[in-house]
Amino acid sequence: AFEANVLEMNPSEFLVGYVHRLVSQGEGLNVCFESDPSTELNNQFVSLPLEKLVLGFANGWAVESNNSEDDEVKHVFFEKHAVESAYLELNDAQMTPRGFGFWVIEEEGKNDIYYAKYLGQILGLPEVANGFVALE
Repeated sequence: AFEANVLEMNPSEFLVGYVHRLVSQGEGLNVCFESDPSTELNNQFVSLPLEKLVLGFANGWAVESNNSEDDEVKHVFFEKHAVESAYLELNDAQMTPRGFGFWVIEEEGKNDIYYAKYLGQILGLPEVANGFVALE
């Protein structure tokens, strides 16, 4: 959220850059557990292969706070076109994540944002009557 809200990074570029960094680091992250002694864990590499990566998004509720002047905003709203552009670029580079998620389902439709429908369309999933997608 910091890169998008404070540094004003293009949301699509952020998503593509995140996945590229993940791949360049061997599809994982070095986590500094020792910076929090209460974990009682050593620093270690945590594997996060693309076939297990689900990018999560804040849906319609985040639109209002995205327009906030508060630099402490800890989430960002990604427009459908930004997610779609990133997904297509990652697909061309053969670096697609497993899929997408969003929260919270109770807010689906708030501010006229329908992520279940949008994300399904991006992934090419068939739409069913209620606007959700049919998964096999």
